[in-house]
Order: sequence, then C-alpha cells, then structure tokens
Amino acid sequence: MDRGIVILALGDNLYGKMAVTLAASIKAKSKIPIQLVYNNTAIKEIPKNRLNLFSKLSKCSLQHYTHNGDKEYQKAKLYLNEYSVFDKTLYLDADTIICPGRKVDDWFEELNGNNITFQNNGYYDLWKEEESKKGYLYWGDPHEISMYHKLERYLPKVCSTFMYWESWSFTQKSIFEEARRVYEDDGCPVQEWNGGKPDEYCFNVSLALHDMLPHKVPFLPIHFIHLHNAKTKEEIIGNFIGMSNCGNKVPKFLSEIYNDFVDYYFDLLGFKEKYYHQDKCEVLDTRKKM
Repeated sequence: MDRGIVILALGDNLYGKMAVTLAASIKAKSKIPIQLVYNNTAIKEIPKNRLNLFSKLSKCSLQHYTHNGDKEYQKAKLYLNEYSVFDKTLYLDADTIICPGRKVDDWFEELNGNNITFQNNGYYDLWKEEESKKGYLYWGDPHEISMYHKLERYLPKVCSTFMYWESWSFTQKSIFEEARRVYEDDGCPVQEWNGGKPDEYCFNVSLALHDMLPHKVPFLPIHFIHLHNAKTKEEIIGNFIGMSNCGNKVPKFLSEIYNDFVDYYFDLLGFKEKYYHQDKCEVLDTRKKM
C-alpha cells in the first residue's frame, strides 16, 4: 500500500482504548488506512466493531518488547519499520488525537520524499556546546552521550510521538537498525524510563551516528505539553493538526479538551462507550514509580 498510519498498542488495555480513539479521530476526515501493531493484553477488551477501524492488525513479537527478560514496551518502536505494510508510513503514539476538522493527509503531502524524520525540538551542537532551542531533553548529559558514542557534531532531541519514513530508503533501515543496537547496549549513559531505555535516546544517537538531523529543526506538528503552552481548545485546533496527552499526569485543561474530542468522534461513529482520558500514573504500575 502506498501510504498509511501505524499505531502501537502494547501492555495495558489503556493503550488499546487510546489507539481506537486515535483511529476514530483519523477516520473522521480521512480514508487513509491504519495499521495496529498490538499484543493481546492491549486489545482484549476492545469490541470487534471498534477494531474494524484498522485495515490491518499485526501482532507484535514478544522479543521486540522484552529486554533481559523484562517487558520494555518502548523497545517495540525500534522495530516498527519491520511491521509497516506501507510504502510511506506515519507513526503516531496512541495517546495522540487529531483535532476536529483537521486531516492527517496534509502531513503526507508535506513530508513526501523524506527518508525518515521526527517531531523534534532541535539539537545540541557539540562544536559550539550549545542548544539550537531550549526545551525537552536528551535523556542524559549531551557531553557524556557524545563521548560514549563517539559523536562528532549534532545530537538531535526527537519526540517519537510522531515519526515518518519511506520504505524504499536504505537510510531509514539503517537508522532503525542502529537505534536497536543502541538499545541493547546496557552501558549507555542514559536515564531509565518506563523500566528501560527511552526509544528517543536510541533514535537521537542513531541519527547523530549517521550525521543526520530531521528534515526540519525544530519540527513540532503535534501539540506536546512539554514543548507548547497553548491554554485553550481554540489555540490547539487553530495551530496543530493533533495533540498528545503524553506523560504520567496530564493537566486538567488538556484532559478536558481530549475528552471533548472523544465525545465528538465517538458520537460521530455511534460508539456508546467512550474512552475518556486516564492519567497513566493512575493506571500503570510502572508509571506510578516514575
């Protein structure tokens, strides 16, 4: 298939519900196919009529979300290029939702021809020892990271809630493969996250080792609480195609906006049971400790 969207739902059923909500928000304005990469625990309570929002269901291999015998679901992001059935793939985190009236198709038009790219908030310039833009994080000290991995110039800081790649590209394959090697290196100077290594750290290092930056820096297509300060629904809809409810605990005004969007999309599709926002720290044991 020419182009499509991939969503990942692993672990708690919360992720299956969020994936359905994201798919519903996409389908409101677009006919683009959606592929769900899942494991059984994430979708066990999802009714069949809601799974019909996805054109393809792909079960994730256990080895792609375990490390040293432990479940580390973020690791699976580093294998998504092996699951995608599309020539041009847009990946969105399950806790993303598209703003009413907006179309994901616009992103494909904008990103066409790029090997691989990410939402990002700039980079650290190792020569100048300064950031191109403040905010978000590297998941470790840039100097320690650069020394350990022998980086030469730039260390990007990507946000993997939004990733785009094209299957023909050897470069995207190499980026994913190197990121997987970084993940398996237990000596990396990296902050622990969700019981393992942040996938964003691995992509940052992989891009740096390839002497690459995303196609545009910064590139911030999704409203992201750690990078933006919009305070109203109108601001978010007016400036972003989608919004992310990432993090352990989301500010009340953002959860209310998300829930307004849920009401709109689920009413549109005739879904009676609505999947409203739940803070991850209230649901997930691994997040309660963070």
